Amino acid sequence: VRSVCLRGRFKALPTTVTMADKDTVLAAQKAFDDYLALAGTAKSDVNNAYLLTNAMTSLMNLEVKAVNDMIRALPKTVTLADAKAIEEARAAYKALETTYGDYDNETGAKKFNYYLAATIQSKVTRYSTLTAAEAALEKAKIADAAAKITALTANSTVAEIEAAKAAYDALALKSKLNFNDELYAKLVNAVNGVNKIKADAVKALKLTTKSSAKKGSITVKWTVKGDASAADGYQVWKSTKQSKGYKKAITTTKKSYKNTKGLKKGTRYYYKVRAYKVVDGKNVYSDWSNKAYRVAK
Repeated sequence: VRSVCLRGRFKALPTTVTMADKDTVLAAQKAFDDYLALAGTAKSDVNNAYLLTNAMTSLMNLEVKAVNDMIRALPKTVTLADAKAIEEARAAYKALETTYGDYDNETGAKKFNYYLAATIQSKVTRYSTLTAAEAALEKAKIADAAAKITALTANSTVAEIEAAKAAYDALALKSKLNFNDELYAKLVNAVNGVNKIKADAVKALKLTTKSSAKKGSITVKWTVKGDASAADGYQVWKSTKQSKGYKKAITTTKKSYKNTKGLKKGTRYYYKVRAYKVVDGKNVYSDWSNKAYRVAK
């Protein structure tokens, strides 16, 4: 019965395949793979399987051509401005391998059918152009990072230092390992300086809380003395005891918290708040606010 269904499915495939037919063709191939994975089945059970072979071959050739065309369009002289186009070409190539890699002559035997008389990489005749463009792009990234770090001075702004760090972070691991030691040390010193500025700014914040209660809820609000933009957000901690037992209730970017869950009528609840900033992957905190408290109604 399944072989009969497959014959009908293959007969319905277009004789002239376009990219609009991709889902239909791949679904037919998946159905055929599933069928051939069953015990006691064989390709010869479906006497018009050649229709699927034709459709898959046409579809793969269309996609190979599209990837070759994307690579062909890359500039001969690569700059940072070409990063998106190069990354998109690489992504298209990876998608090609993901979709059709099991049907090339390297791994095709695993799927019972294969339609490319070569590997995906060898069919993408412009592949070497892609790798050359990627190498040129990485070289441009190295030069950009080096230039940004070299330009740093004692008067550089936080934005300039962060731009230099972002340029370095964008490098491949191998490029980082081979990066100029003096420039890297200069960047580290600059970033450490920025991190200290950020940490000091959030530590300097002073928070003052107040609270109010309504039936079924307690609302805590706080004001911030200092540069509130120095904080990434706030942590609100809650307890039924004034001096111990606090647990984090919420992390928020707002300056208020409406507590509606876990309240027991007649119980007094205490709240304290602190600001935080993520600096070099770690949280830095302000001092705790005063403790606001209310009895749940």
